[in-house]
Amino acid sequence: MQTPATAPTTTTIWKCYRCALTFNKEEIAATHFDIFKHPIDKIEKTSIHN
Repeated sequence: MQTPATAPTTTTIWKCYRCALTFNKEEIAATHFDIFKHPIDKIEKTSIHN
């Protein structure tokens, strides 16, 4: 029996590749940038949960 798939969920994270850190809040990513001057990338992650 197949279960119906739910709608995809999109989550936004910010990543510093130099430190290998991820941030769930843009404000914290911005603070990291202000202190360390490392570039931060915004990433949209989409996942589907059954």
